[in-house]
Amino acid sequence: MENSLPYSDSISSENLPKLEINCSPQLACWLQTQGISLAFSTYQTNRLFFIGCNDQGKIAAHERLFDKPMGMYAVNNSIYVSTRYQIWRFENLLAPGEIYQQSVDAKQLVARHCLYIPHTAYTTGDLNVHDVVLDNAENLVFVNTDFSCLATLSNDYICGLVEIAIAYF
Repeated sequence: MENSLPYSDSISSENLPKLEINCSPQLACWLQTQGISLAFSTYQTNRLFFIGCNDQGKIAAHERLFDKPMGMYAVNNSIYVSTRYQIWRFENLLAPGEIYQQSVDAKQLVARHCLYIPHTAYTTGDLNVHDVVLDNAENLVFVNTDFSCLATLSNDYICGLVEIAIAYF
């Protein structure tokens, strides 16, 4: 089992550094045993990563570029990602048990169990949004770092944001 992934070819820009991911030899086995994949972001390299296993039991990584991705929150079939100026909501289009076949090249098909596509993007401005979550009423709540507060979206205000008051005891 490999513990190193090939250099990324999903980014065509020559100005970006090549990406190599190394992991422990047991990661693929652990992911398969747990039946999970990992998603994480790094604003230092402007990337959103999905790490899982392919049909051969080897680590598979997928990356996408976003402008300063920071906070992530997954719930049901949605993944929320905060970026420099926006909060994105991605939806999994596949039903449970459905598989999406993607052609990597003329000889190889890759099975995907989830297919997340952009569903909604909220423009927040440069608020340095770090963490996002849905409250019990399924309202989006996020940390507005620039104003040191929790905030949510609103259709009633021009800027579309409302500060949430927190009582300290």
